[in-house]
Amino acid sequence: MDDGSDLRRELDERDAEIERLRKLLVAKDIELGEERGRRLELESYVLRLLAFVRRAKLALTRPGHALRRLRERRGGERG
Repeated sequence: MDDGSDLRRELDERDAEIERLRKLLVAKDIELGEERGRRLELESYVLRLLAFVRRAKLALTRPGHALRRLRERRGGERG
């Protein structure tokens, strides 16, 4: 029965290692999900900021064009 108890101990150690690795994998998956969320939030902020900068630049360099576009946009919202 010594071989049987050695085998049982090896299987228990293997199962414990599998469980430890599974927990690490889940923790890393959670960490990656959080990082993706932060990255998407930052990308969204940067895109809004770039759009604002483009509009501001257009308003400064071509004020007539910017006013026409603003009027067109406002007119489209009413209709």
